[in-house]
Amino acid sequence: MPTLDIRYGPDQYRLNASQKQRIRRFWSDNMKSNQQFIVNGFSSSSADHEYNFALSTLRTDEVAEALIKLGVPNDRISLRSFGERQFSGNPEELQLRRAVTISAF
Repeated sequence: MPTLDIRYGPDQYRLNASQKQRIRRFWSDNMKSNQQFIVNGFSSSSADHEYNFALSTLRTDEVAEALIKLGVPNDRISLRSFGERQFSGNPEELQLRRAVTISAF
């Protein structure tokens, strides 16, 4: 299953031009008539759970909006927000947790 990781800085959820271009390229490379996308949002554990969950939700929503603008029907996009729940606490992994993963299947 092809996957794309979009990384974020602390407290960020808006996509920049480079991230939008990467999503556009991923969509173009994986465009099929019945294509489905799963968008998973994560955050680091640097704040409380409510904040982290809200931030990961904002991230998934922003990516979904980018896919919709590219022409992906809303019913072909599944969103999942995890907050910090899948963060190991390892500081080296911190940047990996400030991310959204997009999978195409």
